[in-house]
Formats: sequence, C-alpha cells, structure tokens
Amino acid sequence: MKPTARAVTRPVWPMQVLKISEFGSLDYGRNYGVGYDIGSWTDMLPEFGGDTWSQKDVFMTYRTTGVATYRNYDFFGLIEGLNFAAQYQGKNERTDNGHLYGADYTRANGDGFGISSTYVYDGFGIGAVYTKSDRTNAQERAAANPLNASGKNAELWATGIKYDANNIYFAANYAETLNMTTYGDGYISNKAQSFEVVAQYQFDFGLRPSLAYLKSKGRDLGRYGDQDMIEYIDVGATYFFNKNMFDLC
Repeated sequence: MKPTARAVTRPVWPMQVLKISEFGSLDYGRNYGVGYDIGSWTDMLPEFGGDTWSQKDVFMTYRTTGVATYRNYDFFGLIEGLNFAAQYQGKNERTDNGHLYGADYTRANGDGFGISSTYVYDGFGIGAVYTKSDRTNAQERAAANPLNASGKNAELWATGIKYDANNIYFAANYAETLNMTTYGDGYISNKAQSFEVVAQYQFDFGLRPSLAYLKSKGRDLGRYGDQDMIEYIDVGATYFFNKNMFDLC
C-alpha cells in the first residue's frame, strides 16, 4: 500500500469555490492557510504532530477564517507537479472574551497576504511559503507585557522537502515566524525558529510505524530570553485493516 498524504478525510467548511479548467481555482471562506501547504507534509503523525508553527486561527499557518485563495495546478497545465497559490486574509478582530487587552488577541489578525509554491516529481517534493500580515490593535497593546511580541507585522517563511514513494514517507520543514507563534499561557513570541521531521514506512500487511522529531525555539521571550517552546520525539504506528479502516497506536 502506497503512503498517502493523510488517511483521514478533511472536514468541509463553508466556502465558495470557483474552478476554471487549467487556470486554477478561486475560493473564499474558512479554509487552510497557505502556510499549511508546507506544514501538512510533516503533519502525518498518528497523534499530535505539526504543532510547532502550524496553529489554528493564527494568521495563515493552519485552519483560519476569511481567506480568499487562488490555486494553480501543474502551472497552467504546462509543468506537471508545479503548483502555486496566492492568498489574501481580511482582518479578524476577535470579540472581547474578558481578556486583559480587550480581545482573544492570539487568534486575531490584520489584513495579510501569502504565497506558496510546491513541486513534486516521482515522489520527491520541495516547497516554500511566505506570508505577511498587519497585527491588530489588541496585539500591539499586548506588548505592554514584555512576554508578548511588539512588532506591527506578523511574518512567516518556511521551506520543506518530502519523499513519498516505494512505501516510504519522509518529510522535513524549517520555518521562522515573527510576532506570530503563540506559546505558554496565551503569549505571542517575538521570533520562533521551528524544525519538524517525520519518517514512516508502510508494510504490505497494513502496519505503518512512524518516527518524528519536532522543535520550536522562541527568541527574546522577555525575561526568559531564548527558550525551547516545543521539543519532543514521537514514536507511533498506524494499522490499516483495509482502505477505509485504521487504528492508531
């Protein structure tokens, strides 16, 4: 059985999709941010995983709200395996939930854009992504606490590689975020450097063992200086009874 990008079906969110043949597709609504085009390659663990810089509702790193996304596949039908995407995210100022600075500022975002590109050929893949967004007033006010980031913009750049063939799956990525990645009890880091790597093998009888290492290091975290925000080794396995049933170990 050949390894696949993910054994489960992604949920469906309300959004409008327009597909125009080889010219690509355009959609709007709640969707994956373009950052996850790279983050998804290592988000393959039976449990946990993909959590050093891909965070729900944190700008365009994972599932997020109010994004208009253009995707082009095989570069207008001219180069097989070469895909790219451009994304715009409108401002999401979270409502006041009793937070100190007037909003759930860790999940808020200003206007922003992102671009990604991946190329996959004969199982080998390489890709990169860049996003930049304004930060909200609540996020800037939160900088009164030195544990929070103080910049006006939030940025991400990441690059990744993968191999998915011959029953082998291997993927790795490196990412840097500025004024974006959350940590601790609701803080936003000034800068984070993250690395994820995962290796898996699919046995013909259904067993798929997995080994991964993930680390995210925060820089200039107020009085704590530089600290590891996340670091762990993950050993697990998935057993596929058939194409539609599997168990996590």
